[in-house]
Amino acid sequence: MNKRKEIPTLKTNVSHLSLNDYFDKETIEKTVELYEYINLPIFKRNHTEISHRFLNWWTKENVLDKNVQEAGRFTFTEFIWIKAVEQLRLFNLPLPFIATLKAKLFESIKLKGFVSKTEQAKQFISDLAVSEAEKKKLIDILLKEHKEDINTGINLFQLIILESILKRKSLSLAIFPNCEFLILDKTKEHLYTQSDLELLDKTTYIKLSISNLLSEFLKTDLAFATLSKIQLLTYPENKLFEVIHTGEYDNISIQFKDKKIKGLELKKAVDTKQKITDILSKGEFAEITVRKNKGIITKLEQALKITF
Repeated sequence: MNKRKEIPTLKTNVSHLSLNDYFDKETIEKTVELYEYINLPIFKRNHTEISHRFLNWWTKENVLDKNVQEAGRFTFTEFIWIKAVEQLRLFNLPLPFIATLKAKLFESIKLKGFVSKTEQAKQFISDLAVSEAEKKKLIDILLKEHKEDINTGINLFQLIILESILKRKSLSLAIFPNCEFLILDKTKEHLYTQSDLELLDKTTYIKLSISNLLSEFLKTDLAFATLSKIQLLTYPENKLFEVIHTGEYDNISIQFKDKKIKGLELKKAVDTKQKITDILSKGEFAEITVRKNKGIITKLEQALKITF
């Protein structure tokens, strides 16, 4: 019986970015708010467009978790991960390698280091008009009730997904031969150490674009059917997707934040949904107006206001 090949390793250890610096308080709070929605098992197996044979194989190899609830349906996080696995397999990465990568990306993040309710409560106690001895007693009771190292249930992969969506950023993973990774974000390059920069410059790695996976999903009919359930987009954005999907419009006018770029007029076309998705994902628009029968029916501004 052939032994399974060992995963290649590098001697150089990839340093991890500080989550406190990389993901701000707004992202953490929004992730907590959306946690229940992105963990709803609403995606059927056939939605993934991956055969049952492969899904079962990936589950057996610990690339996917065994799903025993809701007739084996997947959450949004799992759905995007399956699409990520599909991309990684195109590079012939072995399943044990991908399983190791998954274990790191899906490890539950600890509360320690984040602004938590415990920290807020400690601040409240410190501001009370009572003696220092009484404050210490209250804080001791609080810390016994709420340990700082309890799991949030949120994982790094979910944070990357929601950071990309909420901040309209292009985020990718640089995956190295030792199964370590770095998050690629041009706006956070100052957080990399010199060794990180040298590693990116001198070491071969695979770049997995999470933002591209999300963008491709948003262009599908499946996105239209599920977005309202997982609450990823704002009400105006959902309304715009609905109008485009139904095709009940004459034209779409787009004004950009960069005044040097001319406005764009889109007529009904097969690729209209794709163009709108690309514009929304980059967040470069100032205003999008949808007209029907020579009248304005929907206006989406960068300030996320909607008028009819």
